Amino acid sequence: MRDERLGGLAMAKSRNSNIELLRILSILIIMWTHLSSLPQLKEADYPFFSGLIADWGGIGDNLFFGITAWFMCNESPDFHKSCHRVWKLEQQLLFYSLGLFGVCTMLFLSGYPIFHSMGSWLHLGVVSVLPVLTGLWWYPSAYVVFVLICPWLNRGLRAIGRVGHSFIAILGIVMWGVLPYVSKGMDLSVFMFFYLYVPMAYLRWYRSDWERSRFVAWALTLGGLFVSSACYAIRKIAVGSFTYGVDPWYLPSMCAALGIILLTTQARPRHSRVINAVAKSTLAVYLVHLNWGILPLWQNILSRILISSGLSNQPWMLFVAHFTCVVLLYLFIVVIDMIRRKLFNLTVNRPGRENRWFNRGWTSLIRFSPKLAQNNL
Repeated sequence: MRDERLGGLAMAKSRNSNIELLRILSILIIMWTHLSSLPQLKEADYPFFSGLIADWGGIGDNLFFGITAWFMCNESPDFHKSCHRVWKLEQQLLFYSLGLFGVCTMLFLSGYPIFHSMGSWLHLGVVSVLPVLTGLWWYPSAYVVFVLICPWLNRGLRAIGRVGHSFIAILGIVMWGVLPYVSKGMDLSVFMFFYLYVPMAYLRWYRSDWERSRFVAWALTLGGLFVSSACYAIRKIAVGSFTYGVDPWYLPSMCAALGIILLTTQARPRHSRVINAVAKSTLAVYLVHLNWGILPLWQNILSRILISSGLSNQPWMLFVAHFTCVVLLYLFIVVIDMIRRKLFNLTVNRPGRENRWFNRGWTSLIRFSPKLAQNNL
């Protein structure tokens, strides 16, 4: 089995569409978090539910990463496999970083105010050449580091045993998940991935009874969603002075995401070619909608559509129209990614040649460090 997609699960001949549908849902939540608040619609009186979904962005992040972590917990540690994942990911990142920079450049040269200055344009050009190293998108950059270190992380957690593993998991959750103002060192970074991975690995390795329990799954889901919703209601009343529960490392977001994953994996597996095909493009949707050069364009297009709809005095209808536009943007990016996959199949991923450059690089690395091959996990 192999996983070639960010946020992806270990691929089999037929993937569980329940998991793939959950992956789609996680990206929709993330998209709504980024596109729900439009500068041109600040005065729009959206319903409570709209802000609540946007506030669940932390749950969406946890779902997106958690689906990957869920399957990586039980994989055999293998640094070669990790490097191959990074290789496949880098190809996709370069395609979209350079492609989006090209689109932004054309818009900039045509007079569209997509950049504040020439310096911003040059900055995007530099980071687009090295998207992982420069952190053009925080998630892929953090994910690459996590994937490379994960084989040794699994080995270390196995070595300290059940008691040591549980101590680290509980200490981390109390420090960053429960206490609302202990956030030093925690951010949207690879450190957060390690923090989220440790308790999930403990559940997978030592608490199979919880993994199979419908009660535990529902308790985590409903408890996490209730506390997250309550925190959002408090923030509405306190005018933003209460921030607990917003970020993905807080316990309510962690519990809700883990519970939803448990419910999904416990359900009877289903297989849908349509769902699986759409879910293959979740990474592309993330990359295209959140590139900081192109994001203002999406916001401007959505704003113009919604303002011209004449629904500003109908909050629920405006919310439905807004969410529909986000879904249509999702599908538009999926179509682009399907074309990208076809191009890759004709070029870099041609049968018999898809791993040629990776194999050459790996061979060179082994020659440079023979012990790496001997001690490959």
